Parts: sequence; structure tokens; C-alpha cells
Amino acid sequence: MAIATFHHSKLYIPRNIREKLGLRDGMKIEVTVTGEASFTAVVVRDTTPERSYIEGVLKAPLSSRPKEGFKRGDLYGPE
Repeated sequence: MAIATFHHSKLYIPRNIREKLGLRDGMKIEVTVTGEASFTAVVVRDTTPERSYIEGVLKAPLSSRPKEGFKRGDLYGPE
């Protein structure tokens, strides 16, 4: 069991819990009130193929230069 802290309208979950759940910034958590002073929280994992593709594209390294050995013509065809 771990203690989370509510401060400035945000719920802070301890690092060891975040790491165990694989939480990253921006992930969604579904919260359900289960009693007067209790709730359950479930991590929402979107596993649709479109979402997986988009995440892969967003994680791809950005580069402004082609790899060594390429020339403009290799990329854009003869001028």
C-alpha cells in the first residue's frame, strides 16, 4: 500500500506505483467512486492499431539530415 497526496487540485501518485503501473505523462486513469471516502482507479490503455501506429511515429527519432553517403539526387531524384 502507498499513500497518494492531493495538492493544488492534483493527485500525486508515488513513483514506485507509477513505475509498477507503467504510467507516463498524459495517460488516462478511469476513476470510480466506490463509497463515501473511497474510489478505484484503473489505467486506461488504448491498444487500437491506429493508436499503436501513431505512438510509434511520435517516438521515431527526428533528424534534419539524411545519413552519411546520401546525396540530394538519392532522395529527390535527378535534378
